[in-house]
Amino acid sequence: MPPHWLTVLSWVSLGAAALSPVAILADNYVFGHRQRMRVMEAVWPVTALYFGPVAVWAYYRWARAAAPHTGMHGDHPPHANAGRAKMAMPMASLDRPFW
Repeated sequence: MPPHWLTVLSWVSLGAAALSPVAILADNYVFGHRQRMRVMEAVWPVTALYFGPVAVWAYYRWARAAAPHTGMHGDHPPHANAGRAKMAMPMASLDRPFW
């Protein structure tokens, strides 16, 4: 029989792993922080199934910071980046492909 503290730790770990994709899905669909690439809306919750709270931290650190807010308030409409300057491409001046 395993020790009682190990059983409690296991249940806490499973609970955190179960709540992690729920938190990411709620942020995407309820709070309106949709991803720029649609496939990432499936990748982040699946990643949270096996990484748990570490995936939630990574999501808030990298994915949510890059996602435009398209919530109910209309803070950032999808065309908000239309007037921004394009990124400089160092190899754009070549007449042949870079490979």
